[in-house]
Amino acid sequence: MLAIIDYRTPEMAIKKLASFAEVLLFRAQDLVMPQLDGHPDIFLYQDADKLILAPNTPPYLLEKITQHGIKFQFGQSEVGLIDCTNYNCVSTSTHFIHQLDITDPVIRKLNKNKKPIHTRQAFTRCSLTALSSAYFISSDKNIEMALNREGLHVLYANPEMIELHGFRHGLFGGTNGILDGRIFFNGSLDYSDPDGRIRKFISDAGLDIIQLHNGPLFDGGSIFFVGR
Repeated sequence: MLAIIDYRTPEMAIKKLASFAEVLLFRAQDLVMPQLDGHPDIFLYQDADKLILAPNTPPYLLEKITQHGIKFQFGQSEVGLIDCTNYNCVSTSTHFIHQLDITDPVIRKLNKNKKPIHTRQAFTRCSLTALSSAYFISSDKNIEMALNREGLHVLYANPEMIELHGFRHGLFGGTNGILDGRIFFNGSLDYSDPDGRIRKFISDAGLDIIQLHNGPLFDGGSIFFVGR
C-alpha cells in the first residue's frame, strides 16, 4: 500500500502515516505553479476501481506504482501551469462531480453511467471530501449548493484555518484521505472544528478519524492510498 502525499507535509505526519502505508512524497518537479507543486490530486484521479494518471506524471511516481504492481491507465490531458484541473474530480458509486467541461476525456468516459454534477469550482477534489456515496464535506459554497440540489448530505467546512503554502488558506478536500473506514487528516481538527460539527458528521457517515499531527489542517492536495 502506498500513501502519496505532499512532500511539504510536516515530519510528524509523515512518520505517523508510515505506520499504515509506505509513504511516497510527491513533487511535481516544476510542472505546475509552486503553490501546488506537492499536490498529487493535480495529476491523479482515483475512484473505487480505477487509477488514472496524467501522461506527464513525474517518472519516479510511475516507477514506484509499477514496482508495486498497481494497475493504472493514462488520461489524455497533460498537466501544466494553466491546465491543472482536468483530473481534480470526485466520484462515488452513483455520482460524478466536477466542472464537467474540463474533465479529462478518459475519466469522463469511465464515469458515463454515473449521474453528473456540474460545479463552477474546477478544483473539485481540493474542495470536496466524499465520505460515502451520500455524505460529503465541502469548503466551497457552490459545490455545497450543487450537492444539496441532488438531495445529498453535505456539510460546509470553513477553510480559513486550513494552511496552504502561498495562499491565504487551503481547501478541505486537500487535507485528507480515506482508507478502510478511516479518514486520515493532515493535521488536527481542533483548529477547524471547535464545535465538533465536522467530527459528528464524519461519525454519522460511519468513519473513524485519525489525525496525523497536532497543527492546523494542511492542504497538501489530498492523501492518496493506492494498491494493497
